[in-house]
Amino acid sequence: MPFVTVGLLAAALLAGLIYWGASSPDAIKAVSGSGEQKSGREEEPHPATLREKEPRASSPASSPSRQASASPAAKRPDSPATVEPPPFKPVPAPVSAPPASAPSREETPRTVAKEPSWLTIPGTAPAAREETPPAVAKGGVDAPASSAPPEEKPRDEKSHLALATHPKIPIPAPAVPGSGMESKSSTPPPPPPSQAQPSSSPPVARVAIVIDDFGQSIDVARKFLDLPFPVTFSVLPYLDHSQEVIRMAHAHGREVMLHLPMEPQEYPKVNPGRGALLVSMTDEQILQATQVALDASPHIVGVNNHMGSRFTESTGQMKVVLAELQRRGLFFLDSQTSEKSVGYRLAGEMRLPGARRDIFLDHDTDLSAVRAQVERLIRKARIEGRAIAIGHIHESTLKALREAADRFSQEKIAVVSAGELVRERER
Repeated sequence: MPFVTVGLLAAALLAGLIYWGASSPDAIKAVSGSGEQKSGREEEPHPATLREKEPRASSPASSPSRQASASPAAKRPDSPATVEPPPFKPVPAPVSAPPASAPSREETPRTVAKEPSWLTIPGTAPAAREETPPAVAKGGVDAPASSAPPEEKPRDEKSHLALATHPKIPIPAPAVPGSGMESKSSTPPPPPPSQAQPSSSPPVARVAIVIDDFGQSIDVARKFLDLPFPVTFSVLPYLDHSQEVIRMAHAHGREVMLHLPMEPQEYPKVNPGRGALLVSMTDEQILQATQVALDASPHIVGVNNHMGSRFTESTGQMKVVLAELQRRGLFFLDSQTSEKSVGYRLAGEMRLPGARRDIFLDHDTDLSAVRAQVERLIRKARIEGRAIAIGHIHESTLKALREAADRFSQEKIAVVSAGELVRERER
């Protein structure tokens, strides 16, 4: 019986809606939905209420939300046929904030990709700690230095990524100690004042001391090697120990020259030695003799004449010798055994490095005479700034030079190689 009553009531209500021209789908749904209600449910609304809330048929532009609100079925949450569920809005579960000092690896790149404005617009860096790339915090572009997290390996990897995305910050290559990749532009800090070495005052003058006639004795050569300053060794060719002395002097860092024999004014009474250059030779013979003597003397850097007071006065013959020296890149030191020697002048004309000696140390082999010549050398060097002396393998010369070591130091005179002063004069 209750079901019949409900059905008749629904038919009457539907007829009323048709009579009044109602066309609202919501109203039809409301009527049809009411037929499915069971007994004991909420009281059904009166038909007059539906007429007041139904939309006008002449207003097609009515808002669907208003129609839904006017329907009685919309108020019934238990009507599955008429009520649509609201859009699903998931409620995020509460997530505890990660520690500020160790954000996850995925958070920082996602934040940079979503809001990259901090890379290009100064002053707009996010305030959150986890969104601040470590490169910015360290480099001080926009973020305060206090936001920099502690050093960690993941942070270091991200800092390289953040630096790579910024066009104004270069990425320095990591230097591996001992690999040769260290930055060349970095200079070591100066030592503390307590460890700084005192700068020695520069010398006021320089002298070169050439000792002639080596090659006769190894023991004599060793004694001159023991001098507290370097002397230049000038070695005669073809002697028993010539090559041995040359190699020994070179091994000890001494400059070596060839003491080339040439014809003196007293020839043949005074014999200059084996392989001497004579004015009676042809140019071919002079050239060949010069080449053989040079080839027999390794490590030499220059040549000076042994005797040669006659030969050095001959312009044609000297040109042959100097041309060969020039071809080999050697220099010529004129021993000045004759005031008429043309060796130094020709060397200048041929643009060959050359010089001439200033002082003979042991023309008189007496010890006091040698000491006097050493004093002359010191005075000349102080006046002109440089001087070249020539001595020989005499015992008095060795002793006078050993005594003069303190004098050179007191007068601030440096003893250098002959080649240094010869080539310096050419510049």
